[in-house]
Amino acid sequence: MTSRKSLSFLAASAAALLLLAVRPARIQPQVAASRDNLSQFRIIVGLTDSAPKDWRGSLTVTPGELVSVTGWRFSQQDHIESNGVFSFRTKIGPLENQLSTAHPYGQTGWGDKTAQRLIPQGLMVRVAGAARVQFTAGDNNVDFAATEVLFGKPLPVLGGNGVVERLPIEERLSESGAADDYPSLAVTPDGKRWVAWLSYRDEADRVLVSGGGQVHEVAGRGDHHSPAIASDGKGHIVVVWSQNDQPLFHLYERTFDGTKWSPARQLTGAGGNNLWPRLASDGQGRLALVWQGFRAGPHDAQAVILVREYSNGAWSPERQVSDGDGNCWAPTAAFGNGKLSVAWDSYATGAYQIYTRQASGPVQRVTRGENFSVRPSLAIVRGVPVIAWEESDALWGKDFAFLFDQRGTVLYKNRRIRVAYLESGQWQELQAPVEEVVPPAIRRFLQEPQLATDEAGNLYLTFRSRTSAGNARIDYWANNGRWNTFVTHLDGGRWAAAVEMPSSVGRNSMLSSIALHNGSAYVAWPTDNRIWPGNKFGEIGVYSTALKVEGNPAQLSGARPIVAAPVTTTNPHPNEAGDIRQIRAYRISLNGKTYRILRGDLHRHTELSGDGAGDGLLDDLYRYTLDAAAMDYAHVGDHQMGNDEEYNWWITQKSNDLYYMPERFVPLYGYERSVWWPNGHRNVIWTERGKPVLKIGAPEAKGAANSGPILYPYLRETNGIATSHSSATEQGTDWRDNDPQLEPMVEIYQGFESSYEHAGAPRSWKQGEALVHQGERPAGYVWNAWAKGYKLGVQSSSDHISTHSSYACILVEQFTRQGLVDAMRKRHTYAATDAIVMDFRASTAEGTFLMGDIFDSKSQPKLEVNVLGTAPIKQIDVIKNNTYVYKINPGQKTAHFEYRDTAIAPGENYYYVRAEQTDGQLAWSSPIWIRVR
Repeated sequence: MTSRKSLSFLAASAAALLLLAVRPARIQPQVAASRDNLSQFRIIVGLTDSAPKDWRGSLTVTPGELVSVTGWRFSQQDHIESNGVFSFRTKIGPLENQLSTAHPYGQTGWGDKTAQRLIPQGLMVRVAGAARVQFTAGDNNVDFAATEVLFGKPLPVLGGNGVVERLPIEERLSESGAADDYPSLAVTPDGKRWVAWLSYRDEADRVLVSGGGQVHEVAGRGDHHSPAIASDGKGHIVVVWSQNDQPLFHLYERTFDGTKWSPARQLTGAGGNNLWPRLASDGQGRLALVWQGFRAGPHDAQAVILVREYSNGAWSPERQVSDGDGNCWAPTAAFGNGKLSVAWDSYATGAYQIYTRQASGPVQRVTRGENFSVRPSLAIVRGVPVIAWEESDALWGKDFAFLFDQRGTVLYKNRRIRVAYLESGQWQELQAPVEEVVPPAIRRFLQEPQLATDEAGNLYLTFRSRTSAGNARIDYWANNGRWNTFVTHLDGGRWAAAVEMPSSVGRNSMLSSIALHNGSAYVAWPTDNRIWPGNKFGEIGVYSTALKVEGNPAQLSGARPIVAAPVTTTNPHPNEAGDIRQIRAYRISLNGKTYRILRGDLHRHTELSGDGAGDGLLDDLYRYTLDAAAMDYAHVGDHQMGNDEEYNWWITQKSNDLYYMPERFVPLYGYERSVWWPNGHRNVIWTERGKPVLKIGAPEAKGAANSGPILYPYLRETNGIATSHSSATEQGTDWRDNDPQLEPMVEIYQGFESSYEHAGAPRSWKQGEALVHQGERPAGYVWNAWAKGYKLGVQSSSDHISTHSSYACILVEQFTRQGLVDAMRKRHTYAATDAIVMDFRASTAEGTFLMGDIFDSKSQPKLEVNVLGTAPIKQIDVIKNNTYVYKINPGQKTAHFEYRDTAIAPGENYYYVRAEQTDGQLAWSSPIWIRVR
């Protein structure tokens, strides 16, 4: 699924007019002295047009200088010269209906033609001097002085068909030719800016720091993650980063004393991985380092929040600040009144909530209820702790399969930012809403807040917003997303109008960093400079700017108690914890071997897919699989690993290692090869990191060449396997290829769409239902593959959007990557829509065999079935050679029975079972193949 995407600050005239009601931000750009008279503007046209239009003309600047001009949303034949002569044509294309009233988040229905609309375009203009800018295109004239356009207050032009916006002057910090990401910013007492970031090139990262007029290499080539930087206020710069020492990520630190860097020092030791370090400084020589680490918990390995403090030349021992059960995430820290405050979010209650701890005091819960509250940022304003966080709705990551169950909240349904402060020991929420500082068209996804304050009491906030997508459907699927970074500040008791950071377009999770000093806000952010239209990256880089504060100091008043939002839907799994304990405890002892069930997902997407704009952050996949679905393993299945972008493949494999927890959670390496009918989409799976992504050529994509001769040698050479999915759709296959050693499984059910078992099977697609995968291809049903003699086990996975409704259950001997893939090769797998235990065996005179096995026999088989459900079991069917031969109706949560086939004929016969509960949840075993001699 691909289509155009859009970077839209204003997508319609209504949005432009509504901007005028937003309070303007009173800030001025602070730039280098040699260019202290620069200004930057975006001129947008076509806001009210209903048909494409040619815009040919010129841009002139008098009496100042036209420093640079580039096209905004230029494509095809659009063109502009450095002297300001331009020629472009606005176009009709896919652009989400951002102001729709028919659906709460602007989604379009299936096949809604209004998803095709006119897309405004324009120019990015940088000028010098007390300039007057004139834009002339035929009879269309725009004339404005640089001083007339204020930050946060766009100037309507052309009778509402256009608008002029003032943007800050950005500076690129990172080098060309590398993928530079994950910036962290600090400012010294003398106002010097220092920025650390991660720089990827040629299959390795470096940690780089810009400061003191040069770029410093702090960590050489390796596998690093998320650096943090701080000034201790006493002339030292400290950088901490996470480094893969195989098998663990450890934290390392280096300090710059103004002349030289200290040797790297390891800060973590025993335990599990250490990630997401964050530094806080009191400006008086004292530092605090907080991070997320995997350690032994009350019941199992879990993520906890850890801290070490630095003073008098030494780091304190590691100390855990979070407590209780449940994984903890996203630490942040700040000093105030000489005391350290730490905040994080935790899944301890079964819903992500914000927690904080001051000094050595008790843990305090900030939020209430069951909403998804995550990624806090902490600042101390004149001694008062302030926390900002992002929020979505209750039952996040719970049951959502659009055609069958919509009770849960999908991973990226919406986002909003909330801000609270501590008063008299109680957390109070600011009444000033952050969403009102951006136009209504881009209020749906405000996320990743970052706070900064200074001694004068100024409070600044950066955040990320999905500014547009090509199409955003009613099932929450969206493609061609574009996210941008914005900055606002609390001007008295109200947030000032947010200002977009130029050159900030990129993926969902590109987090910014901000620091204040002497009335100036310093901001650094990453971008992938994705090209319009489409999802191909430009250069991935780190940019920065400085903004002069002219507003009033923050007023922390007019607050209200934080109350729990009402939950409108009952959790459909009140006994989920018990169900998970049951399936994790279940063991199969057979032929001297012991098997356990590992439950996971082999087909999920993230922000890295071109059509993953509705799937959420890469790291949220791990929140979902670890917490909301309590899985044992996971697989990131983005298309061609993020459009054949090498950097996407690198950060995905890194994430597979970052979140690895032995004997608790095992991420698998892999991606999705997306080849249309009749070859079909497949997910590739490995146990080892570093395998290449196999590109798709035009003949294969068009069906002129079969995938088998292309894919199978690649899998054999790289020791990988593949699993087909979406088989009975336009993204499926007519089963023209199979190698049982390399492609041992098929996705029999997919939460994003339906069952591919056979026509008319439970949860199979019905005529007139949503065309998730462009319609039905009956030749792709799994029964047809089995009828051809293919030896395919079954699994169930999610694809896009769907949550908590698809599980690939693997019967393993070892809880490792290799143990998982070994079991998949043997087809020791089953599919389920809930935490259902399915134990299916066949016994003959030759012995007892497990689901997925193939064996010879001279006797009648006895099939043994044991099912432990999560609700009363309505029916269990035994299917032989694609024919229903036996069924029982247990009416209770457990079922055990035997079935002897007295009519078995010579030749090959295959059997499988399907269980259906009264609540509609299902489980399918893999077949057992018996060759009767």
